[in-house]
Amino acid sequence: MVSWGLLLAGLLLPIQQQGVMAEQSWVTVDRAALPYAPQTQALSLFTQDSSVQPLAVEATDSGWRILFRERIRGPVTLYLDESVPPAAEPPIAATALSSGPSVCYRVRHSSDTLWRAGQSLTTPGGDPYLMVLALFASNKERLGNDPDGLRIGDELLCPSAEVLGHFTAMDAQARRSLYRRLEAYGRRLHR
Repeated sequence: MVSWGLLLAGLLLPIQQQGVMAEQSWVTVDRAALPYAPQTQALSLFTQDSSVQPLAVEATDSGWRILFRERIRGPVTLYLDESVPPAAEPPIAATALSSGPSVCYRVRHSSDTLWRAGQSLTTPGGDPYLMVLALFASNKERLGNDPDGLRIGDELLCPSAEVLGHFTAMDAQARRSLYRRLEAYGRRLHR
């Protein structure tokens, strides 16, 4: 494991790289070093050559996991912009990662849609298409493979890190395109 540092209020605090998937890296930050869930737009990772913005921040039992799109090699510094307020609450999908699949959305109204569910679970500044696609992929059987198959009382399971990683690896345009295809598929099912 590679140790790095977190620049927080002028202090350098230890963080660790947890693992690398394809061209992505997860960086972990201990809750003692950062006691609240940071928003993605508040973080920047500086390497010798460039600055990298994170794709997602997830809660773990001991702190936070931060996903970066590229493979990261030290030495690096993670900078937190303290002028950006903390996230209202830890991302729900990540909370379930340590304890297995858990419910992260309950359908309460007939007007609830997969889009609304995904949007409500998206962290501020995050891409709602990522969560909508991950929710559908994680709940296809529950929805009868129908993106419009939500019914009052349905419970959607939180996406796993693997499912989130799959959609995070796509660029934003590819996720939007895939979502449009999913919508079109739903319309064809209901003709």
